[in-house]
Amino acid sequence: MVWIIVFIIVVAFMYFFFSKETTFTLIPITILILCTIGYIYNIVYLVNYSFKEPYRAEAIRTVGVIVPPLGAVLGYIHIPEGETTQLEEE
Repeated sequence: MVWIIVFIIVVAFMYFFFSKETTFTLIPITILILCTIGYIYNIVYLVNYSFKEPYRAEAIRTVGVIVPPLGAVLGYIHIPEGETTQLEEE
């Protein structure tokens, strides 16, 4: 969530202090950099998991590695590893 606020501030800064051509060139580059960082975070989280049951978090992160746009978003989302709810324990 913080990244979205930072992105909006950076875009507003670029819009007011740079020419419109420069701003519209830097926005896609900034989005690409943020997506690449999110994808790398997703891979790092996947590698650091213990791969013990349940495998829900590992499966979601693996799909994120196979589908890069999904991985770019999942990199910024916390998925708890191996937590069960009270209904699953009964």
